[in-house]
This record gives sequence, structure tokens and C-alpha cells, in this order.
Amino acid sequence: MEQAETTPEGVLGRLFDELVAPEQRDVVRAHFEAATRGLARNYELTAVTARGRRIDLRVTNLPIVVDGRVTGVFGIAQDISLLRKHQRDLAEALDAAEANSAQLKRLSQAAITLNRDLAEHGLYQQLVDQLRETLGAHQAVVSVDTGEGTAQMINAISLSEKYARWRGYDAPIDGSGIYMMVAEQGRPMRLTQAELEVHPRWRGFGKHAAEHPPMRGWLAVPLFDSAGGRLGILQLSDKQAGEFSENDEQVAVQFAQMASIAIERARLIEKLRVRDRFFDMSLEVFVIFDPAQRRWLQVNPVFSQITGYSAEELCSHEFDHFVHPDDRDRALERAGELERRAEVPRAFQVRYVCRDGSIRWLEWVSVPAPDGLVYAVGRDITERQQAEQALRQTLSDLNNRNRELQDFAFIASHDLQEPLRKIRAFSDRLQLRHAAELAPEARDYLDRTGQAAARMQTLIDDLLAYSRVAARGKPFAPVALDGVLAAVLEDLEARLESSAGRVEADPLPTPEADPTQLRQVFQNLLANALKFRSPDRPPVVHVSAEPLRIGDAPGWRLTFADNGIGFEDKYADRIFGPFQRLHGRQDYEGTGIGLAIVRRIVERHRGTIRAQGRPGEGATFILEMPERQPEGVALQAGVLTEPGTPPDRD
Repeated sequence: MEQAETTPEGVLGRLFDELVAPEQRDVVRAHFEAATRGLARNYELTAVTARGRRIDLRVTNLPIVVDGRVTGVFGIAQDISLLRKHQRDLAEALDAAEANSAQLKRLSQAAITLNRDLAEHGLYQQLVDQLRETLGAHQAVVSVDTGEGTAQMINAISLSEKYARWRGYDAPIDGSGIYMMVAEQGRPMRLTQAELEVHPRWRGFGKHAAEHPPMRGWLAVPLFDSAGGRLGILQLSDKQAGEFSENDEQVAVQFAQMASIAIERARLIEKLRVRDRFFDMSLEVFVIFDPAQRRWLQVNPVFSQITGYSAEELCSHEFDHFVHPDDRDRALERAGELERRAEVPRAFQVRYVCRDGSIRWLEWVSVPAPDGLVYAVGRDITERQQAEQALRQTLSDLNNRNRELQDFAFIASHDLQEPLRKIRAFSDRLQLRHAAELAPEARDYLDRTGQAAARMQTLIDDLLAYSRVAARGKPFAPVALDGVLAAVLEDLEARLESSAGRVEADPLPTPEADPTQLRQVFQNLLANALKFRSPDRPPVVHVSAEPLRIGDAPGWRLTFADNGIGFEDKYADRIFGPFQRLHGRQDYEGTGIGLAIVRRIVERHRGTIRAQGRPGEGATFILEMPERQPEGVALQAGVLTEPGTPPDRD
């Protein structure tokens, strides 16, 4: 009655559906009529309280049958308004994540577009078109300083169809508008429509103000050249949906960095077209290369500064002596094509191993000469490659987060715990107080109810543990895996003794990791090996480690090999899914969440895990992870279960 904002007297004697939303009454009446015919019904409806408030209800109608005749209908209504609100909030969060993912994809595509060799006069239109598309705005403007004062700034404008009539608008720049604050202060500026209209530096649209549509916000970011000098300004106005956000500002700053590089690149190419093509190359890497000898004949000081080798050292060895081993075959193949005067792409990217052991990326633009020599200019693009890798990693992380948001829908199971506790409590009370009064069949049903509730509680607990991998945790630190293994073996001592099993281990490394989570990984994998042992031999598990390269960084491959029952290789991916089992519950305990947790922990450590099975012979789990975690990684993860808690595998 409280939820309906009325009293018992206010509803007694009235039609049962008077509080139902009018548009749903026919459906509700049909459900009620079905109940009067002896059919139980479960359905959802929207009720309207006495004060006009709408609430969502889940309704159960149960027929009351006496002597084979329906004498009434028993109704139960549960308020699910909060659940519906949570579902709507979750949907909004997923939509926002998808929007951010799409925006980052557009930013990545813009990076590819702007990295092309574009002439300066055509680049600016590309900039504003890509910027407006990436951030979803109706207007985008680029103002680039030519060094002759603000009155001589180069402008390019991109307008949506909403502003089609303004595409010919051309107003002179006097350097007094709000946009100049961005150039003066050297930092981004973001205003809502209301803030913009009251700002003292906002000039409006003058005599065109009455005709101009209102703008939903304004965002501007500065452009800087490679020396830190002022290069220009990027402006966005009138967001297509809502106001500009902090995330929009961050994306605009990243875009401005790419734009600055593209502008400087375009200007350099423009200079090369009107001046001697090698005259100004001293600011970049410049070499003369003889493909027949596979040697550099001349290199400039910049190349020596980048690699740490003197010009004499660089020219005294064949060029592939300095090339990264993974790129050597590709570089030699290109040199052979240049020697044969074959046509090759002008641009070429390759890694070099410097004197100090570091690796630098260079992008070359080469031009063959009639005498067979090759004149090439290079640019150190190591930071750009790292930025692109970071962008790819960001996209990958975002996809993982999207998957986590979808997985998080399972956390609605949290709502099941309270009714589950009541089921178990009432079942226990019946067992204690009335078991003797019940028929054997009824007691059997009661026992089954208690067992099913216990299994349900275990599933919910495992699901919550699975979701918390990316919710709580400890920072990465050096972890001695020998110590982790020793602690886990101590926890599993009773299992090892009862099964006559043993664990053999090679010396293990000390990578950067979350110590609690790696202990969880070791415990799950070793406990699985003991659980899924062969009935005709004691279990033996061998743990080994070997170094490897993951990209350009050092890493480790950890192998857990057992002699258990194994599995068919076609199930190698399935066993890592939540609640996936290859065996019946009566054969092996557990819910099938253990390996799913292992995979999430490994992914959190920027690693991978895979399995290989041999039916009747055993299984091998191979974990690969970097030795050092990237700086700035702030992924969180939580303690999944207390050490010593038995994990399981399916």
C-alpha cells in the first residue's frame, strides 16, 4: 500500500486493474483471466499510484484451487523500478563506451590520413574535415601562423550541412577574439554555449547574429611546432550532440599534436620542391647510399647523434650491420631492388640498434639518382611509433573494457543473494523444526532445495570474484615467482599428500606483476592439475620458464605441464570461458570459473595464456607476459579469493 501511495480501504472493492497504466490494462486483464482458468502467470507491468507516480512491478498470479475449482487468484507484486533504473544506467554506460571507441577509431584513421605526403595548401582542409568528423561538430577552423602577424593567418573551414549557407563567409581576423586567448596562454579552452555568450572576448557574429544558429559550445586547442613555438589554433564549435566534454578536449589535444607534425612535414616537403632537395636536410637524417656496395657513402651528424656511432663507423660497415635483426631481410631486399633499379616505394620504415642497445625507428624517403646512388632523408619516428602503439593499446583496452561492461551485466546476480539467503534460511528452518513431520519424498525435495541453493551461492560468489579482477588490486612490483610457487605448494600440501603427487620446478624469474594475482594464477593452475589427475598414476606437474621477446621488450614464457587426464585440443579455447565445463558436476567439483579468472589476470598483465591437451596423457598451460610492465599503466585488479581457496577448471 505504501508503494501504491494508498490504503487498504482505498483499493478494497475496486477493480484490480485501476492502478495499472491505461495502455497496459488489456494485457493485465488477459493475464488475470488466464489465472482464473487455473493458469499461473508471471509478467511485468507499470502501475500508476494515487499521486500519479509510475512504478515498475513484476507480478505473479497464482490460481487458488479448491476441490478442482478455481475459487480465487493470489497475487504477488515486486517493485523492480530500481532494477530497471540500473539497467538503463548500464545501457547508457555501454553507449558512452561505444561512442568513445568510435571516436578513437576515427582519430586513428585521421592519423593515417594526415601521415600522407600532402601539400601544405591541401593539408589544412584535410585537417579541419578530419577534426570535425572525429569530434562530431558542425564547425571546425584551423588558423596557422605564417610568421607575418595574425592578419596574415592561413584559414581553412569545414562546415556541416547545417551551415551550408555560410561556406562563403569570409571575415578578416583582427587578433582580438576569444580564440587569441588560446594562442596567448598556450593551453586548450572549452566553453559551453552559455559561458561563451557571456565571455568578454566573445565577438559574436556582428550584423549576422540574428541569422546565425545558436552554437552548442566551443573548443579550441593550440598548435605548436617541434621547437615549442606557436604554430596556430584549431577551433571547434556547435557540437552535434550535447556540449564538448573533457574527453573531447583530450582527443582534440592529441589531434593537434598530429596536425602540428603534419603541418611541419608538409612545409618541409614544400621547401624541397622549390629549393635544392638536399639543402635543408641537415635538420633531418641525410645519407648517400650505394646499393651495390650496401654501404653509406656519406651520413650527416644527425644520423650519428641518433645511433651513437660516428660517421666513420657508419660508413665502414655494410648498412645491415646496424639494422634490427627482425628488419634485416626486408632492408636487404629493398637494397637489392635499388641495385637492380627496380621501382620501390619512396617511403620506408626500419629499426636500428644504437650503440647503447636502444632501438630507434627511422622513416626514410629516398630518391635514386641516374648514377645508381640513392639520396635519402630520414626522420626519427620512434616517439610516433610509440604513440601509435599506445593508441592501438588504448583501442585494445577500450575493447576489453567494453567486454567487461557486458560481463558486468552478470553482476545483476548480486540482487539474487538476498532472496537466495532467505531460501536457504527457510529451508534450514524447515529441516530443523519440521523435518520429522514431513513425508520422505518431501524431505528429499527439501534436501534438494538446500543443495541447489548452495550451488547457486557458489556460482554467485565465483561470478563476483571474476568481475573483481579489474576492479581492485595492487600496483605492479617485482615478484619472485620461486617464492610464489613455494607459498602455493604450502597451501596445497594436503592435496599433494593425499594424491601422492609432486610438483617439479625449474628456476623461475622475477617479473613485474601483482603478487596476489600471480599467486592466484599459480594456485588455480596447480590445483587444476591435481584435481584432473589420472586415476592410474600419481599426478606430476612440471613448472618451467624461458625468456622471450614480446615486440621489442623482454618477457617470459611460463609453462605448467601435467600428466593428468588431459582434454581434446578443440576445447582449448572453451575452457577459458566463464562457467564452461568439460565434465559433469558429479565427476569433478567446481563451477568452471577458475581458468576464466586466470585469463583475466594474465590479460591485465599484458600477457596471453593458451592451453594444449592430450587426452589420457595430460595438459600444458603456456603463459607469456612482459618482464616489465609499461610505465603509466594504471589498470586495477582485486584480490579474487583468499590464498588457499580451492580453484577449479573445466
